[in-house]
Amino acid sequence: MILRTQTLYAKLAAVLLVLFLVVGGVTLAVTLVTSFYYQQEVQQRIHRDLADHILAEGLLIEDGEIVEEALKHVFHMMMVINPSIELYLLDTTGRILSYSAPPGRVQLASVSMEPVERLLAEPVNLPVLGDDPRNPQRGNIFSVAPILRDGDLE
Repeated sequence: MILRTQTLYAKLAAVLLVLFLVVGGVTLAVTLVTSFYYQQEVQQRIHRDLADHILAEGLLIEDGEIVEEALKHVFHMMMVINPSIELYLLDTTGRILSYSAPPGRVQLASVSMEPVERLLAEPVNLPVLGDDPRNPQRGNIFSVAPILRDGDLE
């Protein structure tokens, strides 16, 4: 009779232990995933106007041509401030015209404009993930600003 009681208690303890481990594992996984997305949202909110500030530094396009010196200056300035920032100059179709990454690191020639247009339209739900030209298998947060001249998109 005593052996049966110990066995019953052992079984109950084992079931409770497994249940606590499963609940703990699920809680940990949900916490990690939600904190990752929350961190991306916060980063995108903080850096949302970064592209506008970069454009305010100088004229990057003049008469439809890229001003290479101004672009190099902006790329250098951003890399000094924060080396993890990557800058891409796109045309209206998403083709990458210039970038700040080392040669050979960018794997895409163009990116999808749908996320860019969504972010420009002031979305409520962040993060908005766009194509990552250095790693096509995953999306990444970004900041975007249109280059306007006399109200026209360049």
